[in-house]
Amino acid sequence: MTAALFPDLVVNGETVPQAVVAAEVQNHNAPKGKPGIAWRKAANAVAVRTLLLQEARRRGLSADPAEVAPGRFETDEEAQIRGLLDTAVTVDVPSDDAIRAEWARDPSRFRAPPLWEASHILIACDPRDEKRTAEARGRAIDLAKQAQKDPRRFSRLASEHSDCG
Repeated sequence: MTAALFPDLVVNGETVPQAVVAAEVQNHNAPKGKPGIAWRKAANAVAVRTLLLQEARRRGLSADPAEVAPGRFETDEEAQIRGLLDTAVTVDVPSDDAIRAEWARDPSRFRAPPLWEASHILIACDPRDEKRTAEARGRAIDLAKQAQKDPRRFSRLASEHSDCG
């Protein structure tokens, strides 16, 4: 007799069928050909969810599913976990000074990367300067070859090489 490739999960004595983990796997990335990594991530997520649900049941907590989007509601399990977290976790509201200090520590954490919807690559030069014009033409030809070789890189080429701004 052989053991299952992906066995059931046991959390505090409660058996969670492998089908539950299998359903969770779709939410976890893994390198091609390495499904075990996604399985481990999914098993960890299911174990945490199971622990939270066990604690909610132990405390006798229940919560009605909340509307999370127009016409979309939490599952009963999600509502139970939310109810547990609402009662078990207290979050102190930070002061304005604490917020400013956190931002000052690393402002780049609070900025989104620029959005690029590149449709062109500008190679700027002064047309009166023949040397610079020749350099710009060479640069443009090289970038055009790169973009033709791999069109998916166009946005990256534009963000790295365009003189637009």
